[in-house]
Amino acid sequence: MGLGDALQQQAGRNYRMRCAIAVLIERLDDADANALLEALAPDSTMTNGQIERALAAEGHSHVKSYTVMRHRNGSCSCGTR
Repeated sequence: MGLGDALQQQAGRNYRMRCAIAVLIERLDDADANALLEALAPDSTMTNGQIERALAAEGHSHVKSYTVMRHRNGSCSCGTR
C-alpha cells in the first residue's frame, strides 16, 4: 500500500474530539442551554473567564476559559476554521 492509500484510509476515520462547549449545550436542559448560548453570543458582554466561573459553579469545571474562547472564535473542533 502506498502513502496515498494510507492517507485516504486515515481520512475516513474521524478521531477529532468534540468541542466541550457543544457537548455541554447538548446535555443541558433547554433553559440552561439557551442561557449559555446567550452568554457565548458575539454581542454578549460576558468574558470567557466569567463564563468559565459560572460553569464551574454549576459543576462543569472541565470547561476552561480557553475552551470558551476557542468556541467563540470558531477555532474549536465544531468551528469553521
